[in-house]
Formats: sequence, C-alpha cells, structure tokens
Amino acid sequence: MGAATTHDPWDGTVWIVTSPNNEALVGNTYKEIYDLRKGVALRIDREHVDLATSSVGGEHVQGSARAWFQDAAPSLQPDGTALAAGDLGMLWFDSNATPDNLAYVLTATTPTWTLLSASLSGEAFTWTVAQTFGHDLTLDDGTTDSPALTLIDATDEEFKVIKKDNGNTEVTIPADTSVEIVGGNLAVGDGSPGTAAMDGEDAYIEGALEVDGVATLDGNVTVGGTLVVTGVSTLATLSAFEDATAPTDPCHIANMAYVDAQVAAYAWQYVGGSATISKTCGGAGTFEDGDLSAVVGSNRAMVFLRFTSSGASYVSVRGKGDTTVDRSGTTDYHGINHTYIAANVGAYLMTFTDTSGVMQWQSNETGNTISITVMAYCVLQ
Repeated sequence: MGAATTHDPWDGTVWIVTSPNNEALVGNTYKEIYDLRKGVALRIDREHVDLATSSVGGEHVQGSARAWFQDAAPSLQPDGTALAAGDLGMLWFDSNATPDNLAYVLTATTPTWTLLSASLSGEAFTWTVAQTFGHDLTLDDGTTDSPALTLIDATDEEFKVIKKDNGNTEVTIPADTSVEIVGGNLAVGDGSPGTAAMDGEDAYIEGALEVDGVATLDGNVTVGGTLVVTGVSTLATLSAFEDATAPTDPCHIANMAYVDAQVAAYAWQYVGGSATISKTCGGAGTFEDGDLSAVVGSNRAMVFLRFTSSGASYVSVRGKGDTTVDRSGTTDYHGINHTYIAANVGAYLMTFTDTSGVMQWQSNETGNTISITVMAYCVLQ
C-alpha cells in the first residue's frame, strides 16, 4: 500500500485531489472535513459574498464576473463543452480589433457573436458626462437623408445638421438666433485670401457670393474687379470714388472732384470787369476782332460784355465771321447784340467767341474810344 497523503497544516491552503486515500488515518477524518470546508470557503470568497450561517453568502461580488479577452471569437465554454442556450449573453472583448477592444455579446449558440453597439443600436443613449471619441464618428442609418446631429440647450432650442440624400447639408436653428464664430475666421474653398488680414472674425470665399436680399456693409468695400449693379443704387452721404477720372460710358459715375472740375470749366464765371479792351473803331460800320482769350482762354464761350464810349455811339457784337448778324450803322435798335450808348455811359451786350476766344464788334463812330469789359463768361462744350 502507498503512503498516506495529508493536507497538513489543515488550514485549507493545501489542495490535493487524491487525499485522503485509503491509507489515511481514520483519526484525521475531522481534519480532512475541516480542511475541505476551509479550502472551499477560501476560494469561493475571492469572488463571492462570504459564506455564513443561514445560507448567507455565495452571491457574486461586483467585478467578479469575467468576460473573454482574446483575439479569436470563443467557440466553447471555459470548461471546453459546447455553448448552450444558458450561455447566451456572455461577453467577449476582441483584443486585436481596430479600434481596439470591441465588445461582443453571444446571441446564438452557433456561436454568433454580435457587436455590442450593433445590438443596442435601436436604443437612445444619454451621456451625463463628457465623451471623447478617438476615431471618426459616423451617423448612417442607410436610408435617404442622414440621421440628424442635434444639439439642445436648456431652453430646448435646437441646432440641427442633416445631410440630405444626394443633396445639400441643412443646418436648422431658431429664427431669432445666429451661427456665431466667436474666434477664428470663416473660409469657403481652399484658395488663399488676398489683402484681408484673416486675423480673427474675418471671412474668405474663394468662389461667388450671391445675396438675394438686402446686404448691409458697415465698413469700407474694396472691389478688385468690375462692380455690376443691375438695380437702382442709392449712395449714402459722403460716398467716395477713387479719383477724378472722366467717365467713358453713360453708366459710369463721376466723383465730386471731376464734377467740380466740369462746373468750373463750363459754368458761368463772374469776373466783374477784371479785363477791359480799349479800342478805337477802325472804320465806321465795320466789324473787327475783339480778342478775349486773356479772360476766356482759347475756348468757344458765351460772353457778357459792358461797353462804354468816349462819345455817343451805336455798337454791335457778333460771333466772329457770322455775317448773318449785322446791326451796324445808326439803326435805332436795341437788343442783346446792338445798342446805342451815350458818352461815358455803359451798356451790356452778349455774344460768343470762336474757339480762339475771339469775338467781333463794330461802332458807327470812328473817333470814339470804345472800352469793352468782360463781366462774365461761360465756356461752351
């Protein structure tokens, strides 16, 4: 007969499945019973509520249940037997998945392991703490439009984003709110901004911008290309244009500097008698040149003249070479181009010059000195 085996020191820490054998001492029987009970309790208590009187204990403590954590999907129970209906609901974490550690649940004994997120996809999740996603987050229900990504605040106002099926991406917010970019810039397209600083709260659009409603621009506007306005434009007070370049098209707009220049050039200019021509009539009733270019320049101009004479005279004026106008002689006629003047008494007449600033005049008296003074003029276009 073989030697007797023992569980000495009889405190449950030694575990020999071949003891006691048929050579064990009968006197050790109570020790074997105690050691067996002690050994079972020590091992059960590791993952169960401590065994006690009144059938207390034996329940699994929190964290005591273990799921599979391995690369391949389990096909047998831990003891090597086939999976049975009672095993449904077991968990397996795939240790070599991408992303790592995906969780699966046993849903059929075939075996069929179903991704845990897929088995719960029909349920709504509410996270009460912040979540961090280390990989892409995809919303796809496989039908028409995408699921909505909705942000809801404490007053139940929503920010909702939906990708329409084969269409645009829609963003819906309450009508009285805005999508506000608090910091940074807004860029559309992959181009590079030009002169804009893009240093915060700026925007860049590489392509076209269409505004069907009213656009209010509080700051300056720089247009690098052609500005096409198809409707009526109303310019605010002090609206400015770059320079005084002359318009070349009926639809062009001239700035104030250019307009002022035209007014200065073509408006009536009062000179107040600053220039006087003193002439003695070369021949009674004969028109002769009166060069006013010192005042009106080499321009065709309307002139308002003051005539005085050293003696009584009839005087007439006309455009240079205009023979159809002849109020010569002593005809008692008064008009804008012919009048009678007494000695040293003035009279006003009007006529126009040629492009050299020259008009013509005549008097019936050859001995009188005639003074012709330009009072005002207007250059003609």
